[in-house]
Formats: sequence, structure tokens, C-alpha cells
Amino acid sequence: MANSLGLASPDKYFRREHGTYKFQAAELPALSKKLEIPLEKIFI
Repeated sequence: MANSLGLASPDKYFRREHGTYKFQAAELPALSKKLEIPLEKIFI
């Protein structure tokens, strides 16, 4: 997942997933594509 979002290491994704860091707006389209869900579902 980290590679899909263009993050330098898996640890950076782990921190986002656990709420230490927030996902950046630019990462959300790649996240929705990788998870195969509509972008709008991320905000629900």
C-alpha cells in the first residue's frame, strides 16, 4: 500500500493507518483505486 501511495516506507503508511499522521488529499485517489472503492466512501 505504501508503494501505491508513493510513500518512502511502509512505516509511513502504518502511521497514517493508525492515526499518527493524516492522509494527504493527494493520496486519496490512489487509496480509493487500490481499495477499489469510490472516493466518496473514504469520507463516510
